[in-house]
Amino acid sequence: TRNYDGMLAGGFTEQKQSYCCGGDNVVITAPTITEDLVQIHYTFPDRTVLAVQQAPTRHDDLVRSLDEAGFDHLTSYGDLAEDYDPLAVEFVIHVARKR
Repeated sequence: TRNYDGMLAGGFTEQKQSYCCGGDNVVITAPTITEDLVQIHYTFPDRTVLAVQQAPTRHDDLVRSLDEAGFDHLTSYGDLAEDYDPLAVEFVIHVARKR
């Protein structure tokens, strides 16, 4: 998932390293970042804009939900690294195991 904790803390910059299928020529911006809504715009070289709107999920809320669903082991990776600054990475990948 996107690192919403980092985004809400003001850590979003216009394109660090992106996993976008459009490659390096896609400009990624976030015109709206609030506790209730994050809008992300992907602007392609032909000026096509793909807009994504999501309610941001905080890391602690996700961990709590996974625990309540019966998952007992969670490992998180920030931009594919196990050791990461939780406010500086663009994406956090969560791997959970169920009891």
